[in-house]
Amino acid sequence: MSKVLGTVSVVLMLLVLLAQAAQYSWKADFVQTNPTKFGNGFVKGTMYYRYDTANTKLSVVRYDITSPTTITIMKVQADGRVYKRCTKCEGANDNSMVIPALHKLSTDSCGMNGQFYECTRKVSNKQLTLRFKSSSDTSKPIRFTFDKDTYELSNQGSYTFTSSTFTVQSSWDCGHCVSMVDLFFLLDGSDSLSRSDWSKQVEFVSKVAAMFTLGESATAISIISWFFVWRVAWPLSTHKYLQEISSTSIPYETFALTPPYTAGPYGHYPDYSWENSGGATHQYLGFKEMIDQLNQNSTKLKGTSRRIYTKGKKVPTPIAIAITDGYDHSVDRGLAWSGMFKKVYKGYVIEVGVGNSLNETFMKSMASNINGEPAMYQVDSFNGLKDLVDKIVTVSCDYGNTADACDAGCNGFCGCEGKCFCPECKQTGDKCLEYKCTSNGVTASKCVETKPACLNDVNFCWNQQCNRNTGTCTKIETKCDKPKIPGSTKECMCAEPFCRDNGCRYSQVNSLCPAVSCYVNPRCDCSQAGTFPDQYPGCVYTPKSCKASVACKTSTCNRKTNQCEETSNCTVHSDKCYRNTCNTTTGKCDAVSVMANLPHHECMEYKCKDGIVTEQPRDCAAEAGDKDPCNVYTCSKDQCSKKRIDGCNSCGTTVCPDKLCMITMCKTSSTGEEECDYKPKENNCTRGTCETGRCDESTGGECVYTSDCLDDTANQCFRQDCVGPHTCAWVPREGVCSGDGCHIRGRCVNNETGACEYDSPCPKNNCENVTCELNTETNQPFCNRVEYTGCTVAPGLEKCMYSECDAATDRCVEHDISCDDNNPCTIDRCDLTKGCDHTKEYENETCTLYFCNASEPDDTKRWTTRGKCDDSDFCTIDTCDEETGECTYRPNMCEDLEMEGYVCFVRRCVSNQNRCMRRLVSGAYIDICGNCITADQANASSYDMDECLEGMGVNPVVAGIAGGVAAAIAIAVVIAVAGVTAGSIYGTRELMKRARNAADQGAQMNPLYEDSKHEASNPFYEEAGDKE
Repeated sequence: MSKVLGTVSVVLMLLVLLAQAAQYSWKADFVQTNPTKFGNGFVKGTMYYRYDTANTKLSVVRYDITSPTTITIMKVQADGRVYKRCTKCEGANDNSMVIPALHKLSTDSCGMNGQFYECTRKVSNKQLTLRFKSSSDTSKPIRFTFDKDTYELSNQGSYTFTSSTFTVQSSWDCGHCVSMVDLFFLLDGSDSLSRSDWSKQVEFVSKVAAMFTLGESATAISIISWFFVWRVAWPLSTHKYLQEISSTSIPYETFALTPPYTAGPYGHYPDYSWENSGGATHQYLGFKEMIDQLNQNSTKLKGTSRRIYTKGKKVPTPIAIAITDGYDHSVDRGLAWSGMFKKVYKGYVIEVGVGNSLNETFMKSMASNINGEPAMYQVDSFNGLKDLVDKIVTVSCDYGNTADACDAGCNGFCGCEGKCFCPECKQTGDKCLEYKCTSNGVTASKCVETKPACLNDVNFCWNQQCNRNTGTCTKIETKCDKPKIPGSTKECMCAEPFCRDNGCRYSQVNSLCPAVSCYVNPRCDCSQAGTFPDQYPGCVYTPKSCKASVACKTSTCNRKTNQCEETSNCTVHSDKCYRNTCNTTTGKCDAVSVMANLPHHECMEYKCKDGIVTEQPRDCAAEAGDKDPCNVYTCSKDQCSKKRIDGCNSCGTTVCPDKLCMITMCKTSSTGEEECDYKPKENNCTRGTCETGRCDESTGGECVYTSDCLDDTANQCFRQDCVGPHTCAWVPREGVCSGDGCHIRGRCVNNETGACEYDSPCPKNNCENVTCELNTETNQPFCNRVEYTGCTVAPGLEKCMYSECDAATDRCVEHDISCDDNNPCTIDRCDLTKGCDHTKEYENETCTLYFCNASEPDDTKRWTTRGKCDDSDFCTIDTCDEETGECTYRPNMCEDLEMEGYVCFVRRCVSNQNRCMRRLVSGAYIDICGNCITADQANASSYDMDECLEGMGVNPVVAGIAGGVAAAIAIAVVIAVAGVTAGSIYGTRELMKRARNAADQGAQMNPLYEDSKHEASNPFYEEAGDKE
């Protein structure tokens, strides 16, 4: 039975392992976009992808890019490197490189987004979003976004997993280093070197330099020789010519100089002449010159340091490779300058010693640490330097190496040799709105919106209208209006407007003012209304000058003839019957009667009044002094005669007419003049109490009567009533303002209209509207009382106030609206625009989240906080950036868990239990006898597993199977015989643990080894802080 169970366990485990492994390999055309880096530009080409779930180190992604340049880029997970192949191949380390699985994982967060099925996950703290055609086809995406890069895929197809396409070919020679470093060779120039030694140093420099890409965004090299002075053969600024390094271009005489020395064909020269009087080893002199070159402060040569850059550009890593064959004579200075170089300039020092006369302690102290050890290398002779080339290149390249060797200002595609290319820009079809990118090979502007240059040629005086089809512009001039007359709406008619200096200007043109009769010298002045503001606003004229011939005349211009004409300027005489006339002889004005020189007529005479002359008959009565109107005078042949009118009665100068009802008499008036007086004849016209009678001469002396009362027909409220002899009074008219049950005590208040006022039987109380309703059958009133609701608040306050009637004062009183939402977690206030507003008392901060318990009565306990980045996972240590709010998570390594005495265990954090535990190391287990057995011991011939199992009465089924499979067999065997021979729960438990550890090595997710949660406890799996 035990053999059967053991065999079944092995088979099941192998099936699970095979079911979990999967390989993905495909090819697709791609278009890569990155708005941050490319703008609206893109990179395109063909992508080859493979991924092995069982061994992710086999993962490779290859891009054969066709635009904006032709280049092959390969990311190889196993190497941790990125390869770029153009005319030559470059390799760069990328320790953070992760090729993600581009198929759906069981841990992905997935769902439909429109018509597509999308999955997301975090990969190395970067967001990965995969888009698939459907939820049933999740092996290859049609689009994916990793961090800020989006790839649109098309023409997808399967590809051979083992194809050589995924292999970096040896013929590519990808050992070339692309690293932005300033590489300083500090060569020993002391007198212990021979010409041959010097040549071997230069040859070493040449070979190392040949392995680097030299350029503005890559590597720059300087060569400095030192002993008791220093010399500069190659300043840092000459890196463009370093492919010419040789012992010919840098001869031995440069340093062991016999002056004069002539500069080489490429401009290389020593800093100055010197006598070779012998020199000792002083390495610090090379460091001093190197730091001066980094700061562009070299006193010998003025070069260019890329450290002296504008903000935002990359700064290269400085590396010093110092070669020496002797004991240094300035140890303290050397250590001081080396320490400054490493600390202040973040530089790295590689020390190369030649021979055996070296101060190794000093050289190790000068060197930087690499992998925990000083970067100090030693060879027996200068001939041995060639054997260090690869090692020196590898170490130097790693210091400044990066997959993206381009300058920080490269907002485009980074190609080989750190060259920056503009991406291909998407276009809209509108020539007036194109996207363009510019690049100088080091930086690029990314694809940005670009308009024709002509659109920039605009100002106040003209604009440009762009043709979308051609991209050409048409200039549209700004139309300037004539200025307005100050204080008027009229334009100045003589202004000639024009545009200049970003503003409308105008000229005042006199000739635009039209000619006006009797005016001369027209002048334009737009600051005033002008002489004729309605006709010619802004035009100012001078009146035409006219001169009179004599003083009593005035000369003026006739507007019709435009000629000067004279008129008298004599003033009007005070007596209108006289006229002042200009005397052309004296030049003075003479008074002449208007009646002078008029013709005479018989019995006629001229008279003047108010300047009007009339011809009238002679007034004989006036001449006789007779004022009696009853005497009539006549004139004949200039002689007057008198005659009395028959029946004419007069009093003084007045004729007294006869009256039928009166007797005519004369009397003297108060002024002493006689006037007519009449005395009534006997009067018999008497009738009624309030009537007055009189004799009417128009009717022949009949009596006519008039009422003593006034006319009351127009008075609607009162009438006239006779109350005594010739006495009337006003009394109310009957039936006016009688009212009804709801209208009592009526009063007529308007005599013209008869309008009435009534009292109400329903008295009004405060804060109510009262109306009276009449019962038509009984004519009895009923009082209807309604509360007054007409109170309002001022406009704009309706959201926060209301008004109601105060019964005590019968006036409207305003009150605030209550905004209390009975939530102690909010601050309540009223906004005049939107009404009640409730905001949290505390708002979330960059790294802190606030939570409120409304039911907590204690104010100090109501609010609680939690870190924004708290993922509630015991096994991660969460950190939040206070400036950006970005979350980072690093694993909890359970460093507080005591491990002394637990040689077969490692620390393990268990998320679902929120605690740290000890776990067996990979491949180890505790045998049934309680021994800690490692994988090496289990496979060793000295270890007899059968002996231990036989001690329990168990016969092992399979021999020679190690690791997880052996553990599976062991657990199956123990389970099968546990009731018979395994008397110790502890033994069973340890074999269960061994099986679980085996599952970690290859049987992951196997239900045969899940913890049932009912096993006995084991002190080897204690939590941190527990004691054995």
